[in-house]
This record gives sequence, structure tokens and C-alpha cells, in this order.
Amino acid sequence: MKWFETGCLVAVLVVVAACTSTGETEMSRTVAGFVGQPRDAAIARLGRPNKVIIEDGETESYWLKVDVETYAGLSNWREIRTVDGQARISETEGMKIKEHRRDCIIKITANAASTIKTSEIIGNPANCADLFNRPAS
Repeated sequence: MKWFETGCLVAVLVVVAACTSTGETEMSRTVAGFVGQPRDAAIARLGRPNKVIIEDGETESYWLKVDVETYAGLSNWREIRTVDGQARISETEGMKIKEHRRDCIIKITANAASTIKTSEIIGNPANCADLFNRPAS
């Protein structure tokens, strides 16, 4: 029976891992698929870029997404002091407001003819999902 339970657990973990990595792979493929297309195709899919740099006829466009999740987490603080040659330890436990950031930047470089030369995701591709759902404006 133990082998059966272990086999079921492994199967479930494989399915969960496949679902997680599929989203990242899809985002990476979508961004890589912009190469060779007109810059307007990326704008139609992602909306207006947050930042544009034009230099020597080339255009660098950036789409930014930053999510900050704030939560209360445990905070343990330990202080060790020497008093009269002996080590004294004082500990404090409590709650602290913590943050978890999920950043994603899509960078696309287009030549003077507005044809995309390079495209890349900076950060975790899974964090870019919301960028693909923005309305074009």
C-alpha cells in the first residue's frame, strides 16, 4: 500500500509542477515570438509601454509590472552582550510587517523600421501574466 501512496503523491506533484512551469514557458514563448514582428504588434498585445528610450534610431520599450504583497510575519531578534566577562543573551519575539515583491519587466528593442530585433523578460516570467491582459490604449 505504501508504494501506491508514494506513486500517487509523485503523480500529483508532477502534474502541479507541469502546470506551474507551463505558464512560465508560455509567457517566454509569447515574448520571444515578437522578434521579427512590427513594434505595433507588441503594443497591441501588451498595451502602451511604461517607458520608451529612442537612441540612434533604435527604440527600447519597457513594460513594467510590480506587485507588492504585504503581510504580518514573525520577527525574532536575538542580542548577545558581554557583561562582566559573561555572555548575556536577550531574545525578543513579535510580529513585523513584511513585503513580498513580484517584479516583471518585458524589454523589446526595435530597429529604425520598427521591426522588433530582441525581446526578453527580466524577472520571473510567471509574474508577467497580468501584462498580457492589459487593455491596449
